[in-house]
Amino acid sequence: MSENWKSAKKDLEDNNIVGDLEGCFGRDTYGSHELCDRVYLLSTMFKDYVVNHPSCVLSELLYNKSQTIFDLLSTFYELCIENDDVDETPPEYMPLPEITEPDIESAVVEEVIERRVEEDWDVEEEV
Repeated sequence: MSENWKSAKKDLEDNNIVGDLEGCFGRDTYGSHELCDRVYLLSTMFKDYVVNHPSCVLSELLYNKSQTIFDLLSTFYELCIENDDVDETPPEYMPLPEITEPDIESAVVEEVIERRVEEDWDVEEEV
C-alpha cells in the first residue's frame, strides 16, 4: 500500500491494465462517477450501521469518534462530487418530484370502480 499520492499514482501507472487511465477514471467519466457512488454508499452505510448502532450510541467515546469519521466521509464525498464536475445532491436532500399526473394505481382503482358501477357488480357476492 502506498503511503503518499506520488507513490500511489506511480504504482497505479506501473500496474495499469486499463490503458487510458485518464479517459477511464478522470473527471466526468464512468470511473469518477463510480467513485462518487462508492463513497456515498460507504458513508451512508457507516452512518446507518455503525454510528447509529446501539453499542456505539451507548459509548460517548465511540459515538463521537464514529460521528467524526462520518463527517470526514461526508466531506470526502463532497470533494469527489466537486472533482467529478457533477452537480449532484445526495438523495436524502433532494426534493420530491411534484406529481402532475395521477399515478397508475389510482387510475386502476378508478377503472375498477367504474366497471363495478357500469356492470352492476354485487360486491357482497364476490366475498
